Amino acid sequence: MSELTNTHVRREPTQHRITVMETPEDQHYYGRNYDNYPDQDGNVELPTGEYTSVKVPLMGLYLIEELNSDGRPSGPFDLLTFEQFREQFEELVGSGQ
Repeated sequence: MSELTNTHVRREPTQHRITVMETPEDQHYYGRNYDNYPDQDGNVELPTGEYTSVKVPLMGLYLIEELNSDGRPSGPFDLLTFEQFREQFEELVGSGQ
């Protein structure tokens, strides 16, 4: 097997849907679709390392869902704090609706 030396990117970049968890409906959507419900205090566990995690409130987290070509979630997802979101994503100027 040989490895290409140049950097390549897909012609159609991966699209993401970003939802800020703000309402009970958001919380229900997350639990229903990812079979991961917050505890009685509204907290979920976010991984912080290979074998460690921290409990944080679900409300206020950013749900990042990877979309397939028809615009539906394809499975891969992430929950990020505001700080993590700002580190990993940048807003495209003029992209708002």
